[in-house]
Amino acid sequence: MRNPYELRMECFQMAESRLRDRFLEEKERFQYLDEKSQADDLTYPTFPTDEDIRRVANEMIRDISDKGDSYGR
Repeated sequence: MRNPYELRMECFQMAESRLRDRFLEEKERFQYLDEKSQADDLTYPTFPTDEDIRRVANEMIRDISDKGDSYGR
């Protein structure tokens, strides 16, 4: 069984992975549209910051905690 610190670290790793995947998908989409000369109104995506990762991880942890509190009620 994992301790709370390991679970929290796992949430941060999942958040980082999720945001990195989103960035790469947006980047590929931008590059594709740019090659087709259809990206004039789009802006190049920005890589997720540490704060972005922290925010998403904390939201995930809060969601897990909220569901745990109401579980079995």
